[in-house]
Amino acid sequence: MNVSIIQNQHGNLYYIVAMHYPTTTMLTFIALAYKSSEFSLERKHTMDKITTTFLFSLLALLLTTTLSKDLCHKDDENTLLKIKKSLNNPYTIISWDPKDDCCTWVSVECGDATVDHRVISLDISNDDVSAQIPPEVGDLPYLQTLIFRKLPNLTGEIQPTIAKLKYLRFLWLSWTHLTGPVPEFLSQLKDLEYINLSFNDLSGSIPGSLSLLPKLGILELSRNKLTGSIPESFGAFKGVVPPELFLSHNQLSGSIPKSLGNLDFHRIDFSRNKLEGDASMMFGAKKTSWSVDLSRNKLQFDISKVKVATTVHNLDLNHNRITGGIPVQWTELTLQSFNVSYNRLCGRIPQGGDLQIFDAYAYLHNKCLCGAPLQSCNMLCCCSCPHSTENLVHHMKAWMDTCASRTKIRVEGFNTSSDRLVLLRALKDLFETCGEVKNIEIRVDPTTTLLLLLFALLFTTSLSKDLCHKDDKNTLLKIKKAMNNPYTIISWDPKDDCCTWVSVECGNANRVTSLDISDDDVSAQIPPEVGDLPYLQYLTLRKLPNLTGEIPPTIAKLKYLKSLWLSWNSLTGPVPEFLSQLKNLEYINLSFNKLSGSIPGSLSLLPKLDFLELSRNKLTGPIPESFGSFKRAAYGIYLSHNQLSGSIPKSLGNVDFNTIDLSRNKLEGDASMLFGAKKTTWHIDLSRNMFQFDISKVKVAKTVNFLDLNHNSLTGSIPDQWTQLDLQTFNVSYNRLCGRIPQGGDLQRFDVYAYLHNKCLCDAPLPSCNVKIQATDLYLNLPSK
Repeated sequence: MNVSIIQNQHGNLYYIVAMHYPTTTMLTFIALAYKSSEFSLERKHTMDKITTTFLFSLLALLLTTTLSKDLCHKDDENTLLKIKKSLNNPYTIISWDPKDDCCTWVSVECGDATVDHRVISLDISNDDVSAQIPPEVGDLPYLQTLIFRKLPNLTGEIQPTIAKLKYLRFLWLSWTHLTGPVPEFLSQLKDLEYINLSFNDLSGSIPGSLSLLPKLGILELSRNKLTGSIPESFGAFKGVVPPELFLSHNQLSGSIPKSLGNLDFHRIDFSRNKLEGDASMMFGAKKTSWSVDLSRNKLQFDISKVKVATTVHNLDLNHNRITGGIPVQWTELTLQSFNVSYNRLCGRIPQGGDLQIFDAYAYLHNKCLCGAPLQSCNMLCCCSCPHSTENLVHHMKAWMDTCASRTKIRVEGFNTSSDRLVLLRALKDLFETCGEVKNIEIRVDPTTTLLLLLFALLFTTSLSKDLCHKDDKNTLLKIKKAMNNPYTIISWDPKDDCCTWVSVECGNANRVTSLDISDDDVSAQIPPEVGDLPYLQYLTLRKLPNLTGEIPPTIAKLKYLKSLWLSWNSLTGPVPEFLSQLKNLEYINLSFNKLSGSIPGSLSLLPKLDFLELSRNKLTGPIPESFGSFKRAAYGIYLSHNQLSGSIPKSLGNVDFNTIDLSRNKLEGDASMLFGAKKTTWHIDLSRNMFQFDISKVKVAKTVNFLDLNHNSLTGSIPDQWTQLDLQTFNVSYNRLCGRIPQGGDLQRFDVYAYLHNKCLCDAPLPSCNVKIQATDLYLNLPSK
């Protein structure tokens, strides 16, 4: 019931009038008034006493009967409270209160009257839950959506009670540490449209029975430890449209079932497994595929006649054993990403279309590919052109890198047959390395005999000379061994120049300047040998969930280091003090680990630092006072999802951060110093803390387009100046704000959820301030005497 009480023109009668606002929203406001100690129905007015008594009795009856009725079903509420208890009362759902209607609880959604307002969605994400999936989830009989994601300490197997959820459409259990098999019982849930079990520790084979799900649209099982083959039944999904299949980063083996060629998959990702044999059946000119990723397997087939659907935008076949030449038909594709490197392809790269928008890295390490963006297939080398052996060797080595099958080689300057034989043997070694070479022409010029003999000697020795420094190569091989030979860098071969190795980059002096090992199932600690790459500028070890231990102190030796990116691992210990010694550091990202202890204040001494990302760890203590005196105007500071406490140092107000994220900590007190009309801040997230300050006079920089202050104890009203902001994200819910929401700008673009659970906010998108419920004078539009 949505009501307002207004006075008639004679001033002696009041009417109950229906208002045009959602019932649940109005009830929230009426409940706030009803529950407040300042709400009184005993105010004196000039109206007729009997009429007043009657109307107020009626209103009191209406309020008490309406407020006593929750939309949420009692059984569902009890089940949700059991789930909360089983999950050890996590911060995300700490606000669940039995006194409130559970249909208004965060992370919960209820259906409409057709399902008797039963709970249909439960989403608990981004929290430090240490528990298993509660079996009580199976006691929400009308549940359609179940999400547990980014809960790194959620363990155990997937609960069999989920099989009771006969209406379940959406199952998303990712970025946790679930173990055990992919459950067979999922095939019983005939309404399932979406299954995402990625980024877990699931093992065993993939149940073929999943193909029996008639409505399945997406199956995402990537980044687990699944073994065995892809089920044969996956070539006969029961649905009208086959699901999108994501099976990457597992240990799947065997051949791809030929039956999969019968289906027209929109997206398919089988990358980083141990699949072998033919995969040509996955392609076809008449299909409507959009993305195909078969990279980093052992697939072996001839692509020369493979026609790819013109709808394909992403095509990745790198690190396989694919042979043949790239078909001319591929120039018809509109490609966003493309990679065929590390195969056994040969011949000219077709010119035209999008094939030349990608650089040489998309084609490198094949048998004898040539043509743009690689070296020309018609390179001409002659001794009389370069005028020096060094230039001649350079040209010949460049030709060798492309291994062109149509290269013409003209050599002039031989006198005797013995001299010619020396050169021919050198060239023969080169040709055997690259394959068939046509049109070799050798002419004799006595004046250049010595030059060509020298070339023959230098050329044969230059082929064995690495660009990569020997010490760096040895160090890299030690790192590979210490990390137990991970798949990402399994191709590192001591016979090859280490500057050509995947995940490695060398600088102008041919010393290693970059090492990036990511997205792998490494079970190890960070090798201390990384400190023995003295010219390293970029060190990236990320998305290695089984990379453990502390950050090794040998990193302190890397005096040229600019970027340290160690995120999405399981690193422990403190944020190292020694990082402050690396004066060239510009970027530090240690997020998504298990680091503990306090944040070193010495990080503020880094003169070039403009990005500090320490989110999603277990850091404690206050934000260092010294962070208000960074030597350089910091670009971004991210400290969210920790256990930081205390007040924000006032000195931080002196810094003009581009991005600042302090969300989901235990910070308290004033944070108004972080704002300012003259700042150039773009992103401010202070949500889910215990901040307490008056925002009434807080001016926000016009550059801000992300502002999240939800779940604090902020007071005051929203300033009119905020209507000048160009906002993409905005949330001030769960505070103690009051007064009228300023009208205009972007503030009305956001729905009621951006404003709910405040003391007495009103006006769009909330109900009109004509229904006034204020902390100091709670009433329902009743005029005072």
